[in-house]
Amino acid sequence: MIDKNEGTKGYTESNSEQFFREMLSSVTEAVLAFGQSSTPPGELIMTASGFMLRQELNTRLRRQAARLGVSLESLCHLGWALVLSRSSHCEQVVFGTGLRAHRGILPIRVDIRETGTEEAARQVFARLEALQAHQQTPLSLALRCSGVGGEAPLFNALLNYRHSQSNETTVEIEDAQWLDEQARTHYPVTLSVDDDGETLGVTVQAVSPLEPARVGGYMAQALLSLVTALETTPQKAVCELPILPAAERKCVLYDWNATGVDYPQGECLHRLFEQQVQRTPHAMAVTAEGETLSYAALNNRANRLAHYLRAQGVGPDERVAVCAERSSAMVVALLGILKAGGAYVPLDPGYPRERLNYILGDAAPTLLLADARGLQVLDTPSVPVIPLDDLAALTGGLPEDNLTPAALSLSERHLAYVIYTSGSSGQPKGVMVEHRQVVNLCQAQGTLFSVTTDSRVLQFASACFDASISEIVITLGHGGTLIIVPDDIRQDRQRLAGFIRQYGVTHATFPPALFGQRYPDDFSTLQYVVFAGESPSAALLQGAAETAVVFNAYGPTETAVCATALRYEPANPLHSERAIGTPIANTRIYLLDPQGEPVPVGAVGELYIGGVQVARGYLNRPALTAERFLADPFSAEPGARMYRSGDLARWLPDGTVEYLGRNDEQVKIRGFRVEPGEVAARLAAHPQIREAVVLARGEGEARHLAAWWVPETEETACDAASLRAWLAGALPDYMVPRSYVRLDALPLTPNGKLDRRALPAPTEDARVRGEYEAPQGDVETILAAQWCALLGLDQVGRHDSFFMLGGHSLLAVRLISHLQRQGYALSLQAVFAAPLLAEMAAACDTGHREVPVPPNVITPQVTALTPEMLPLATLTQAEIDSIVARVPGGIANIQDIYALSALQEGMLFHRLLDEDHDPYVLRLLLRFDTQAALTRYISTLQFSIDRHDSLRTAIFHEGLQEPVQVVLRAARLDVEQFRPDAEGEAVAVQLLQYAQGTPLRLEQAPLLHLVVADGDQGECVGVMKLHHLIADHVSLDILHREGGLTASARAALPPPPPFRKLIAAGRQKGLRARSQRFFREMLGDVTEPVLAFGLNDVRLDGPTPPSHGRGCRRR
Repeated sequence: MIDKNEGTKGYTESNSEQFFREMLSSVTEAVLAFGQSSTPPGELIMTASGFMLRQELNTRLRRQAARLGVSLESLCHLGWALVLSRSSHCEQVVFGTGLRAHRGILPIRVDIRETGTEEAARQVFARLEALQAHQQTPLSLALRCSGVGGEAPLFNALLNYRHSQSNETTVEIEDAQWLDEQARTHYPVTLSVDDDGETLGVTVQAVSPLEPARVGGYMAQALLSLVTALETTPQKAVCELPILPAAERKCVLYDWNATGVDYPQGECLHRLFEQQVQRTPHAMAVTAEGETLSYAALNNRANRLAHYLRAQGVGPDERVAVCAERSSAMVVALLGILKAGGAYVPLDPGYPRERLNYILGDAAPTLLLADARGLQVLDTPSVPVIPLDDLAALTGGLPEDNLTPAALSLSERHLAYVIYTSGSSGQPKGVMVEHRQVVNLCQAQGTLFSVTTDSRVLQFASACFDASISEIVITLGHGGTLIIVPDDIRQDRQRLAGFIRQYGVTHATFPPALFGQRYPDDFSTLQYVVFAGESPSAALLQGAAETAVVFNAYGPTETAVCATALRYEPANPLHSERAIGTPIANTRIYLLDPQGEPVPVGAVGELYIGGVQVARGYLNRPALTAERFLADPFSAEPGARMYRSGDLARWLPDGTVEYLGRNDEQVKIRGFRVEPGEVAARLAAHPQIREAVVLARGEGEARHLAAWWVPETEETACDAASLRAWLAGALPDYMVPRSYVRLDALPLTPNGKLDRRALPAPTEDARVRGEYEAPQGDVETILAAQWCALLGLDQVGRHDSFFMLGGHSLLAVRLISHLQRQGYALSLQAVFAAPLLAEMAAACDTGHREVPVPPNVITPQVTALTPEMLPLATLTQAEIDSIVARVPGGIANIQDIYALSALQEGMLFHRLLDEDHDPYVLRLLLRFDTQAALTRYISTLQFSIDRHDSLRTAIFHEGLQEPVQVVLRAARLDVEQFRPDAEGEAVAVQLLQYAQGTPLRLEQAPLLHLVVADGDQGECVGVMKLHHLIADHVSLDILHREGGLTASARAALPPPPPFRKLIAAGRQKGLRARSQRFFREMLGDVTEPVLAFGLNDVRLDGPTPPSHGRGCRRR
């Protein structure tokens, strides 16, 4: 193939490195737009769409560019940076830009911050001009200068600005021809802007499911916002410019938040219960440990307590704490406090005494209601105590009538409860929730979960977990029966299942950690199951949905238990384990960027919650309240507020919200952003694992993932090696944990969530280790010491694997460098081929050796070829003669013959599977203003063909034991004239269809073909077909670069390195044998094909593939 470093001579490497280091060293995080995690290996199938920018906007942009003395190109770069900033959650935006003369790609950084718009435009112009001076810099050098560590890509989006009025021939894709077309590229998002001096054409290529037309809309809006600011408010911060088109902005802010419904406004929470008492006084309200209370009996007890509390001074916003086990007395206490006008403050006696005492001190309740266990835990509380066990005696004889809110001066704006949740400072913080939020919750969830008088709802959650409020209020507000499960049964799944069957429970809310990966069969009697508190696994959702209606509910405590809910439908592809549904009634969801602007659909934003559900704030934390509870700028309601959750999410195309974790839970591993929950979900899918959790450990370059897992049964025989192999088959290397700790059960907090602080620290035994045998000899000892230093280990053995212990490609490069300083040579290929310490030591050499390349003895004077003259191929004399006979010009036109590389063999294999649908043919649509421009382009292509061996190469395989490539001394570019149907579709569309139906002949060099036609508007249109066997996208960059050189510059180019050198390196003695030995050991005893699901000889829209004998040797 063409040497990828060709054409980079002549630049000053040190100056360019300094330039890019100054521009990129502060960029420490990959800029990945539109939620595309990274650029995967190989090519991406894209769709494309385009449009002409409105002439009025085009004129305004050109006018402002002229006023500022900057290029229109720089304004387009700034507009694209705005789009990428909004879609990547980054203020420092980096993307690739195609330079005018270079034809290659180089990164450019644009800061979307508080800088004024006019100043930002000048900065981008200056940076583009500076970039031109370094246009010959290889992309690889520029990327090394960034602060993004490891193997993470620096960017995943490109901008290609093309001046079609230039004398140079440019590659242009008309927007109409790209509709419904597919292209292949290595970048998920590419924006092309075609500037002919008068108009601007915009084309977007994007990987599915990203919609290119939508991205084009963002660009158009960004340019409109930009030019408007330059005209009217040039000092406006560029970071404040919106990019969402009006229709999408309306959709995400208002259409998908159209949740307004009637609810009992003005009512207090306990009034819903009292109204239910009037409707069904004799129905069962609560069942707990053998005691059952009717609605009337529960109301009478609560009323007596309310009168007692009033006499003790309890009134609106006065807090009353309750420390009691879950029982009917706890429910009586809750209702009694509300009826007295007070605010309920629950304390779980299962919590540590220190935490309970802190809450008592911070909440400063007027009174404390406690049962025997609560009194025992609190010992000597500093608050007046009312023993719950003495309530009958204390309240006997008191009135049983309802206290009216009016008599208490109580309104929906007074507190209903204060629940404490974990705080970042290490101390819990109290969330103040008013009556109106819980009244709305009762109505919304009761309707959503179909709670009726026939419902029997499990009270499972700890009193300190706000899910308990939901369980109680939706039951008692809709006439159902609350079934309180005893604490000793709660965490025993088998006993819990029996309890649910015994009491006929219909509805239950569970934390997913209770079940782990799978939903037990013995819970199948439940009719409605709600998962809350954490993200459930896909398998858990699917399992529960087999027998019940399943919901995935989401909501911080600060929004009264619940903000969104998903009714899970297994057949819906958008209903993954991360989908949390849509906002509940009278609730709004905003996904915003750091500037508070709504993000595009599919892009990551921080989740804000508005509407009735937003709590009052934090008790005794005015600064934190002001930071997290903000004015809602998108609501017309006076005084409307929204809560900043700190969670990350994105909109799915149907208006569903997908939860992506917390801002502070995402970690960076080797330069990549990783969500540990995604890895844990994959690990939990292992058939022998019941549940798993994955967390980040270590700092800096030592940052890695660790896994804790619980086996399905005690007999499970999984080890770290098998689990690592399981994950490595589905996840990239940087997402595979280094250690695996087996547990009998995951530690849980009293409310059923994972207790991360209780997880044991991984030991070295939790890593993937071989049977220990001490290193032998100097090389193994030195290598072992280097491993220990790089991997943070105390010792390694001869049979340990570098990668199983946590090594990766970045560390492998450092290992090689360290060994070189000690006089040992080790190739990166050897590190991967021989990962065991003993094997790697054997691959080390005491000195550097060049790969021996046999000389090419096929000179122009040669009149006959023999096998001995072809050391880089395995051919018989008969095969050689057959090849010579098929080459145009015979032996005089043969420059070299050698085998295919391993990568080329794979491409040929797929070609032979279906020759009519070759996946490795690149097709590029071209446009030329004149016939003269087309002629010049053909001339430049012929120059490159004459210069590069790979472009004069043909592939022969028919009748050969091993396919070979033959380099011709001369090969002419085949240019075919296509005559379109005047009555048919656009010329470009017809041309593409024709080009797709004519395969390249592998035995005919060059494997590059040009089909041209006269266009609709007097221009020339062409399709260049190029086979991946001889070139890739970097090769195209070199072709275009050479095409832009003058005749004298072309003459000065040094000879490109011969491709035969790469072939020689791949055929080193023993290299292929080792690979064959490895796969023979792994696959040699497999005697039957593994045909999953009984599928045999299935092809995708193609004919039966050729037999194995079509020239490829079976290995």
